[in-house]
Amino acid sequence: MNTSAFTTVFVALGVISLVYLALVHVLFQRLASKHMRTWESLGSPTLFGPFGIGSTLKVMRFLLRGEYASLDDIVVTRLARVSTAILIIGVVVSLTLQVIFYSHGSRA
Repeated sequence: MNTSAFTTVFVALGVISLVYLALVHVLFQRLASKHMRTWESLGSPTLFGPFGIGSTLKVMRFLLRGEYASLDDIVVTRLARVSTAILIIGVVVSLTLQVIFYSHGSRA
């Protein structure tokens, strides 16, 4: 992969990450305002505050297992589904970049 293509994909990954963070921020705000008990069970997550590994794992489980569906809130469901899709895409792109980077780096 040439340098400009790698840079383009790397920048795209940065944009994907920012979009994911923005969506998760809105999701956390919605949970805090409309579903306080669920938000508290996730460790009261905020984007710009103390957010430990325990809360991270709870949020990942909440998203990946589709636990948000039980809230019967279309806004939360949409935010969670899009956030989950973007998270998966970001992880796949990131892992692909790492494989490409290391495979090309080992040839030198």
